[in-house]
Amino acid sequence: FRADEAEDEALRRIFLKPFSQVAQTQEFAHPVSLELNPLFSLCKSIELGQDFVFCSKGIAKHLHDVSRHPAIPGGDLFVIHFQDVAFGNAVFEAVGIYKIENKDFFVETSEVITGETGLRFRKGIGSKKFEKALLVLFSEDAGYTLLPMEKAGGETEYWTRDFVGAKSKNDHINHTNAVLSLTKNFVTQQYPEEFEINKADQIDLLNRSVAFFKKNETFDKRNFEEEVLQDAEVIKSFHQYNKQYSEEVNW
Repeated sequence: FRADEAEDEALRRIFLKPFSQVAQTQEFAHPVSLELNPLFSLCKSIELGQDFVFCSKGIAKHLHDVSRHPAIPGGDLFVIHFQDVAFGNAVFEAVGIYKIENKDFFVETSEVITGETGLRFRKGIGSKKFEKALLVLFSEDAGYTLLPMEKAGGETEYWTRDFVGAKSKNDHINHTNAVLSLTKNFVTQQYPEEFEINKADQIDLLNRSVAFFKKNETFDKRNFEEEVLQDAEVIKSFHQYNKQYSEEVNW
């Protein structure tokens, strides 16, 4: 299928725009060797220019093989090869993989010979969130960058563990989210126990932490503490909380 300009824009809106809300990144993994991860190998074959239809059939077969449990619903599988996908400050070649378990109703209009307008109710793919989807960005590192997406309440191990074989990626996005989560917990839990702070000051501190990451592409711990936390005693308390928090969440 080759889309014209209008169709290409519609396809990108439907199949790429939802990933703009994804707040975490992952990468392919395997307990023995990355090359033994079936989905990684199939995506790598696509990047290397092997037959796309053949590789798509391999992706469909792999999903079928890990979806044999009777509780796993069926559906349609879309595999789309994208060029020029913007992510961060770079542009990537990518593969989008989508499992559609429920379709939207839509109305199709047509003009019949008598001049009257005909209406047909059909089912298709719309702009609603997909049950399960994955965007594989062919980033320079061998493991690629994965943007996962699952509909709320639809999280299942077979997709992330058996089909994708993914783990959290050690990158700026996840590190930023981890530090923001740490700061939020510190400000709302630990800070009030040691220092006098009102709700407005708590919000201001959280806003400063968010603003810090918006204007800094890399995380510098000392700059973060001096710019966001500012007070020496607060920084000392943050160090202690950081150590405790890291042990609890294995971070």
